[in-house]
Amino acid sequence: AAPGEGDSGFMLCITWLLNTQPTTSMMQLAWIVLDSLLLGKPSSPLTKALEDSNLGESTIGGGLDDTLLQSTFSIGMKGLKKREDVNVLEGLIMNTLHKLDSDGFSEDDIASSMNTIEFSLREGGGGLRGMEIFLGALSQWNYDQSPREAIIYEDALKMLKDEIARTGSNLFQQMIRDTLISNNHRVSLELYPSANLEEEQLQDQKIQISTAQSRMSDGEYQNIIDEGIKLKQLQAMEETPEVIASNPSLSISDIDSTPAEYPIHVEDNFAKSGIQLVLHEVESDGIAYVDFGLDVSMVPYDEIVLLNSLVALLNEAGTSDMNDAEFRNYIGKVTGGVSANLQVMSVKPAGWDDEIKVLP
Repeated sequence: AAPGEGDSGFMLCITWLLNTQPTTSMMQLAWIVLDSLLLGKPSSPLTKALEDSNLGESTIGGGLDDTLLQSTFSIGMKGLKKREDVNVLEGLIMNTLHKLDSDGFSEDDIASSMNTIEFSLREGGGGLRGMEIFLGALSQWNYDQSPREAIIYEDALKMLKDEIARTGSNLFQQMIRDTLISNNHRVSLELYPSANLEEEQLQDQKIQISTAQSRMSDGEYQNIIDEGIKLKQLQAMEETPEVIASNPSLSISDIDSTPAEYPIHVEDNFAKSGIQLVLHEVESDGIAYVDFGLDVSMVPYDEIVLLNSLVALLNEAGTSDMNDAEFRNYIGKVTGGVSANLQVMSVKPAGWDDEIKVLP
C-alpha cells in the first residue's frame, strides 16, 4: 500500500542522541536507572502509557543503548492501525515525558529501580563471567578510555545514591527535561506498509546497474563479469583437508565429563516449620538465592489447567492491600526479583525400568 493507504502495519520510533561528549560514570549509571524507571516494568509510566493506549501491537525501540560512545534512547510502537495514529503516538510520548518532568517519580519507584539495577550490576548477565567483563570494558576501551571505568561501578553507585538522597526525583526530572523534552537532536522514524516494495527495489536496482554500465567501457564491463565468475567459483570451491584441519575445534574428550558437586546441607523441620531446608554454597557475589517449592500434586486432574493461570496471577497481580504496581515496586525495593513458575516432573515408583516400562 502507498503511504496513507491500508489499515495496519504502521510503525513509529523516536530516538534521541543523549550526549556528544563522554559522560561521567555516575551519569551513565543514572541513565540506566532512568531507563528502568521509564520502561523497566509493565507498570513503568512510559511503558504503561503506550500499552494502555491501544494504538499499536507492542512497544519497540528498547530504550537506552549505551554501548557506543554516543548513547541513545529509543521508544515507539509497531502495528499502528492508521497513518493518523503516528502523530497521536508521538504526542502521547512527549506528553508523558512532560508529565514526568512535572510530577517526577515516587520514592518507592526510585528505590525499587535502584535496588534492581544494583542487583543486576552484581549478578552480571548470567553468562561466562570473563567474557561479560571483557565485552563490558569495550564500551569504554574502544574509544581510548579507561576500561576500568566501564566495569568498576562501586564509586559511581555511591555518588548516585548520595545525589538521589540530596535531590530525590529532581535528578531524573532534570535529565528528562534536558536530554529528552528540550533536546531537538532526535529522529522520528516512521515506517509504513508497501505491497510493492520488492518490485520497487528490483526496478531501482535495474536503473542503478544500467546507469553504472553506461559509464563503463566494454573492457571495464567485461572485467566485472569475469571477477563475478571468479568469485562464484571461489565460493563453490571445497576446502582442502589441510585447511579444514587447521581450524580450531573441540572434541568430546576435551570436555570434562565429571559433574560439579557442591557440599549440601539438609535440615528437616527447619525452625520447627515442617519445611525441609537444603543449602549449598556457590559463587554469587554475596547474593543469596532462594527457591521455595510447594507440592501441587494434590490438585485434581481436571483443575490442573488452572495452574498456569495461577502462576500468571502470582507474577502479575497485586495483593489484598497493594495494587500490581505497588507490589512490583515493593519486590524490587527489597529483593533482586521474585518470580513464580510451574514445574511438572514425572514421579516413578522405586525400581521402575525405563527400558521395559513396567512395574518391578
